[in-house]
Amino acid sequence: MATGTPFWQQKMRTYFRRFDIDKSGTVEEDDFDKLAQKLVDMAGNSGGRTDQLRANVKLLWSSYWSKGDSDGDGQVTEAEFLANVAPALSDTASTHKALESIFDAIDSSGDGEISLEEFTTFFQVLGLDAAAAKASFSAIDVNGDGGLNKGEFVSAGEAFFTSADEAAPSRLFWGPLV
Repeated sequence: MATGTPFWQQKMRTYFRRFDIDKSGTVEEDDFDKLAQKLVDMAGNSGGRTDQLRANVKLLWSSYWSKGDSDGDGQVTEAEFLANVAPALSDTASTHKALESIFDAIDSSGDGEISLEEFTTFFQVLGLDAAAAKASFSAIDVNGDGGLNKGEFVSAGEAFFTSADEAAPSRLFWGPLV
């Protein structure tokens, strides 16, 4: 993992800003509540699927993001995130689990595959447009079948966090870099 390089920091700033749902400059548990609600509202999830989606999104905060709150104020600043993300990412099992939870949250139909429509919904929830979703989706759909299975999604997500290759398709995993 090429932590500390300008390219890696750019990717991590992008990731941080995508999860700052309310654009407050910090990521906090409330951002994950808002993310879950937006996913439910936009994708029309209902019943047990809604409860599972909320649980998957909350797991991201409790098992991953909250660990970056080094001063214990309930908020993760971009500086805290950049300082704490590399050690968290070195726990590849947790990163894998977090990416699987994100996959499950995006897969609103529960069919084990993310469609372009579901991916676009997710990007819209993150404040990105459909064109960005289509470009990212196409880049990480490595087998070109028009859907993302869990393996493709997790592999692209892991590559986003670990690759030093500035031309790698995984750089688009969270949309255009900031």
